Amino acid sequence: MVLDSLRKKGDYEKALDVLKRVTLAVETLCVGKGDVRSRLESAVGDLIPLREQDFPDRLAPRFRQIIEQSTKYDATDRLKFGLPADALTPGHKWYEGRLHPTMRRIRRSTGSKIAQEIWWLYSELQRIAGKHRSNLAGDGFSDRPRAAKSGSA
Repeated sequence: MVLDSLRKKGDYEKALDVLKRVTLAVETLCVGKGDVRSRLESAVGDLIPLREQDFPDRLAPRFRQIIEQSTKYDATDRLKFGLPADALTPGHKWYEGRLHPTMRRIRRSTGSKIAQEIWWLYSELQRIAGKHRSNLAGDGFSDRPRAAKSGSA
């Protein structure tokens, strides 16, 4: 039970750490200029500096999937330029060079699916952060205004 509680606290801390960048990505997707692919390129650009281990454990695979789908083309260039094997891992600068060519090649429908994954990731991070805030508040309703009691004196 204690270990479970510590793990949740770790998930909460991780969620807070990455939430700002993921929020920027969602904002770019929603109000950025251009079609879905150009907005997605900017949004993923906000996410690229993050690493899998920065996310709560259960969200890390989804983050990796977003990055992999967004940077999947031109893998053979890694060999041509003599880049290290770890250049294909999230958080590495090489991803930035793969992002633009991938966004040029994917279909709008694929871009929309990646955007939906980013939205899901954002929603889950918000849920984790909000759940923890509710637990700290005690009853989970302390942020809501209390209804005035109609009293019969």
